[in-house]
Amino acid sequence: MNVVQKHWQSLIEVAFEGEVMWLRYADNRVFPKMLATMSQQELDDVLGPCSSLWANDSAWLRTPDAEFTPRQAPWFRVQPHHLAPLYDESRHAYILSRHFWQRMEDMMARHPNPEAAIATVLKQANQGGLEGDVLDGIVAGALTLQANMALDAIRAPLMLTNDELAQVKNWLNKHPELIGAV
Repeated sequence: MNVVQKHWQSLIEVAFEGEVMWLRYADNRVFPKMLATMSQQELDDVLGPCSSLWANDSAWLRTPDAEFTPRQAPWFRVQPHHLAPLYDESRHAYILSRHFWQRMEDMMARHPNPEAAIATVLKQANQGGLEGDVLDGIVAGALTLQANMALDAIRAPLMLTNDELAQVKNWLNKHPELIGAV
């Protein structure tokens, strides 16, 4: 029992993009979706000394003769594919709206319908496969241009590098329809 307890404790801290974070594996809205994306080797590692795990009417089985070696946290590396099923576009739009109101209030106040524009631009940027700061920058950039402000106004509030801002400019130049999307 001690081995099982220590193993699950070792999953509390995980690595993601070079940073240590806490994994909410006890949250049945999070962990089962992540488990569904894992390879058998990843499942074997995550299940550790346990032969199976049941959650939300689903079961994950460890390979019967897989070797288990206890490890110190953070040993598990969360990969982007583990998080993909957790993404909620409407939630992301809401978070961006709050973020922009906090950091770019002038732009948001000048825009006639920022929430609708955020949803429209975010949807297209997601379809284009954009991610991270560049994705957020494209949404903010489109709103800034729609509000008749200079695109450089997003650099400091979003802490964009020169390269990220260049990617935002390039993408918006390739998609001029977003500048008028409301």
